[in-house]
Amino acid sequence: MPLRNSEPGSDHESILLDYVERLDRYREGRRAVHIRMSRLSAPNRRENRLAIATSVFDRAIKKHDGALFRMSNGNFVFLAKGASVGDLDDTVLRLRFLFSDDPAVNDGSGGGPDDGDGFCAWFDLERDYPALRDLARHFAAHRHAPSPAPAGAPPVTQAPSRQLDAKSLAEVERVVATADLSSLLRHQWAYLVAPGVDPRPLFEETHVAISHLRDAVLPGYDLSSNRWLFMHLTRHLDRRVMALMQRPNGPSPRTAFSLNLHVDSVLSPEFLAFDAAIRLRTSQSITIELQQVDVFADLDAYRFARGVLHDRGYRLCLDGVDASALALMDRARLGYDLVKVLSPGPLSAQGAAGLRSAVAAIGCDRIIFSRCGEESAVKAGRDAGMVMFQGRHLDRAAPPNS
Repeated sequence: MPLRNSEPGSDHESILLDYVERLDRYREGRRAVHIRMSRLSAPNRRENRLAIATSVFDRAIKKHDGALFRMSNGNFVFLAKGASVGDLDDTVLRLRFLFSDDPAVNDGSGGGPDDGDGFCAWFDLERDYPALRDLARHFAAHRHAPSPAPAGAPPVTQAPSRQLDAKSLAEVERVVATADLSSLLRHQWAYLVAPGVDPRPLFEETHVAISHLRDAVLPGYDLSSNRWLFMHLTRHLDRRVMALMQRPNGPSPRTAFSLNLHVDSVLSPEFLAFDAAIRLRTSQSITIELQQVDVFADLDAYRFARGVLHDRGYRLCLDGVDASALALMDRARLGYDLVKVLSPGPLSAQGAAGLRSAVAAIGCDRIIFSRCGEESAVKAGRDAGMVMFQGRHLDRAAPPNS
């Protein structure tokens, strides 16, 4: 059964050791890779970046009955059954790509008894099982508590809502499949905010209000509490929203707009039907927003989806990017048109300088500072060199005349 122990705060060292020892009699066709994430520079070891990095393994976990373990020092150990060296190398290459600006990724020095470079070490369990077992024992013997959260990090709070499970998900899906979702659609503009002129609306984002869906179907539940079930649900929502926009009495876009979709939704027959229908109803610019985590979960699928979108004249926006991770979003390699950065709240001097550098490298005409609830967020974005914004503050200050 696929296993993904990648959240901080658990004794993954003991779990890894138990898992490896159980494989003693089942070594055939199994491989492992040890990735020394602890050697990355401090900014690249932040929790949000490590969380993105774990998503790179999602496809390999499903395809190869894989198991991913994240040690308390940040290192990853990934084990797979029936995966070739090329299969694992493809996953590791995605990880190297993600942190390509870090010297540790290109460290060619050796690092331990196992084969590999200074960043990665490889194991063929039929041959290298004792070395992997020794590594697991070493981790278990030298386990230490995760580093405390950096100063200024938001506190972790427990949601009072009930957790989404398979049974409650089925109920939500039943409603999504049959109900008229038009009342749950929400719209929010992105603006150009230039000195000395009123904010100018650029395009209108269309999305389903998850909180309203929850209140209508499962009040008291947190629909996003389980990431994987939530992603399954939102894929259903993608298809329903695309179908809604194709109805004769559905929305008739008269302005540029954007739509939030999953990568695999772009590659679905439903998207082709949406594309054929929407082109007959508008000549306006259309932007498709793809979530950063979804993109890095399968870069090959993303590249294919990017080609589909660009071939049909859509703009592609990378959404949900943390301000501290913006520098990792290499536009030349990822090929996006726009990127949405989440407003991070107050920034340290070092954080502000890093954000300015990232904005300058990508270009202010490619970046939208989103979730700007207060004027201070807009000021922080302006100080970093940004000119495009989205959020409640802009909605209050400059509602478009449309």
